[in-house]
Amino acid sequence: MLGESLSMTPVRRRAVGRSPGSGAPAALSGVLVLLLAGTACSAGGTPVSSAEVVRPTPASPAATAPRPVATASATPTPRPPAVPRPVGPVLRGNFPDPDILRDGDTYYAYATNGRGHNVPVAMAGSVHGPWIPQSADSLPRLGAWAEPGYTWAPEVVRRPDGVFVLYYTAASRRTGDQCIGVATASTPRGPFQPVGDRPLVCSARGDAIDAAFFRDTDGEPYLLYRADQAGPRPTAIFVRPLGDRWLGFKGAATRILTWDDSDPILVEAPALVRRGGHYVLFYSSGVFYSEEYRTRYATATRLTGPYRRAPGTLLSTDAYDREVIGPGGADIVQDEAGDHIVFHGITASSGNQRVTRSMYVAALGWDGRRPVVRGVPQRYEAEHADAVAGKSVLRPRASGDRAIDLYRGPGSKLEMKVFAPEAGVYTARLKYRLKWPRPVRAVLAVPDAPGTAGLSEVTLPYGGSPVSWPVAKTYLTLRQGWNTVSLQGLTAAVEVDRLEVR
Repeated sequence: MLGESLSMTPVRRRAVGRSPGSGAPAALSGVLVLLLAGTACSAGGTPVSSAEVVRPTPASPAATAPRPVATASATPTPRPPAVPRPVGPVLRGNFPDPDILRDGDTYYAYATNGRGHNVPVAMAGSVHGPWIPQSADSLPRLGAWAEPGYTWAPEVVRRPDGVFVLYYTAASRRTGDQCIGVATASTPRGPFQPVGDRPLVCSARGDAIDAAFFRDTDGEPYLLYRADQAGPRPTAIFVRPLGDRWLGFKGAATRILTWDDSDPILVEAPALVRRGGHYVLFYSSGVFYSEEYRTRYATATRLTGPYRRAPGTLLSTDAYDREVIGPGGADIVQDEAGDHIVFHGITASSGNQRVTRSMYVAALGWDGRRPVVRGVPQRYEAEHADAVAGKSVLRPRASGDRAIDLYRGPGSKLEMKVFAPEAGVYTARLKYRLKWPRPVRAVLAVPDAPGTAGLSEVTLPYGGSPVSWPVAKTYLTLRQGWNTVSLQGLTAAVEVDRLEVR
C-alpha cells in the first residue's frame, strides 16, 4: 500500500521456511532466479461514449517455462524474463461505478448511466472478460419519483427466492437531490421494474447515493450508502438493516464513517466485506473527475463500528504510477480464483467534470484483514528483514533513515518476506548502495517458485557516487501468499534500503 511500509516476519530457518499463516513448513524444493537489469535507474453524470470490448492478454509462455539449474558460482545463460501482464481496463469506454454480479457461470456488470441507458449492463464468462455490452437498458423506466439522466452507482443482488433486486441512485423530481430507489427483475439482465412510488432513501441535508448491499455471516441483510449531513463534516457512510424482501428497512441507520481531514473533500462509494475476522469497509474519497480520487479502507470488529482507517491509500493515481488515473468506485467480487477488486479509472477528459471512466479488475489478496491489490507497489524495508552476516545502519538518505549493510561472503544473506495476492510474475525494484566504484555480483532467489528451480548470478551496477542509491529492476515469479526473496552470494559489501514488489 502506498505510504505504508510492511514489517517482515524474520526467517529463522535456512533449509525449511514457514509462510506466515500457512500452518505448515514449506520445503525449499526449488528457487527461481531473477536477473536484475544491467543498468541502474533513478531513484456523477458523465458523457456518453461507446464501450469497447478488451480481451485478456494471453499469458507469456516464458511465465511458466522452467529455467536450468545452476550453482551460485556458475555463469547462467541470460534469458528474456517473463513480464507482468499490463495494467489496463477490461471494459473501455464510459462504464463508471461498476458493480458485478455472478449468476451461474455468467458475470454481469452494471454502471452509472451512459450510452443512452439508465443502467448499462455488460456480460462476460469471467471477471476478467471479455465483457460484451448489451444493447438493452437493464432499467428502462425509473420510479415515478425520479428524474431521468442522473442514474448513478447501481447495485444488483439476488434474493434467496431467485428475484434480482436493483438499488439505484437518481435525482428526485420534488427536491432535485439524489435519492436511492429500488427495482426488481426475474433475470439479471432485466428489465428491472421500479418498486413503489417513493425513493427508498433520501437525506434531509442533501444527497443520498451509492447503495451497497452486505449480508453478514448470520444471514442478515444490510444496505450501506453515503448521505450528506449538516456541520463541518458534510458526508458520511451509513449502514441500515433491510427487511425480509430487501425492499425496505427494519431498523434505524447507523453512521459508520465520517469524512475527516485525512480524506480529500468527501467519502462515498462504500463496499463492505468480512475478512480476517474483521469487517473491512472500502470507500472512495475526493471528486470523481479528479486524479486525486482514490480508494481507501477501514476496519472494525463489529458491523456498526467503530471503524479505524488504514494509513495511506489502497488505490491511487500515484500508487499506479499514473497507469490508472483516479481509481475509485470499488466493488469486491469473489469466485473460485479468490477475491477481485473492480473499480473505474479515468481514461479520457474533456474538462468541466466531463470524463470517461473505464472498468478495471485486479486480484485482491488478504494478509489477515489487510487487503493487497495486484499492480499496487508493496514496499519492504530491509531493516525489518532477516539479515545474516549483516547489520542495520543509520542512513539519512535511505527510506526510514536505515539500511542493512551486508558483508561480502558466502554466508551473507538478506531474506525478505513478500506477499503476492495471486500467483504470477511481478515487477521488483531493489534500492541499494555500493561503497566502491565497481559492480557487485550476487544471487537473487525465490524459494518455492512454481515450476522453476536453480540459482543465478546477478549484477548490481555502481550508482555513480558512494552516496547515491540506485534502483535495479527485475521480475519475480511468486506464488500466492507469502514468499521469501533472498539476496545472497555477494562479491562485495552492499547496503540494501528496500525492495518494492508490484
